[in-house]
Amino acid sequence: MKELICKECGYVGHSIKITKGSIGMELLLWLVFLIPGLFYSIWRITSRYNGCPQCRSESMIPILSPVGQKLVAEQSRSDITPSTTPPVKKINTEVRDLASSYINKMTPKRR
Repeated sequence: MKELICKECGYVGHSIKITKGSIGMELLLWLVFLIPGLFYSIWRITSRYNGCPQCRSESMIPILSPVGQKLVAEQSRSDITPSTTPPVKKINTEVRDLASSYINKMTPKRR
């Protein structure tokens, strides 16, 4: 499998198979309405595409193509690392602090 680059977010790597729609909706339609479930399943199967695992865009192109090489050159100039994710440690700490303060507020005070 050849390496690809996403034109939307700059991710470099392999694409993944993405299926539009929701498996939960598909199951609900099959259980409640047989014919709409069939149509929904057919639509989901026919709308599958190879997309970017990071932004789920359909615009991944080969990295060795002229446009792909241009995108790689632009990324190397701006020092963007395409397959890295932003740090979430600070966000996790903030969520933990908010959760503990909420729990403290909701806990009845003992006298």
